[in-house]
Amino acid sequence: MARQFHNLRRHLRADSMPDQSHEAVTADIRRAAELIEPRIDSFIADERAGTASAQ
Repeated sequence: MARQFHNLRRHLRADSMPDQSHEAVTADIRRAAELIEPRIDSFIADERAGTASAQ
């Protein structure tokens, strides 16, 4: 949620339309999710296999 707020502030400009800002923020959040999703999936697989390490 904090990340969404940060991105919203970054994309809000006086000359931008709300839809443009929404699309830009959504694209940023999707990119972030694409970066972390494989790590989450890997962690879940490790947990199921009993090989997860504490960090």
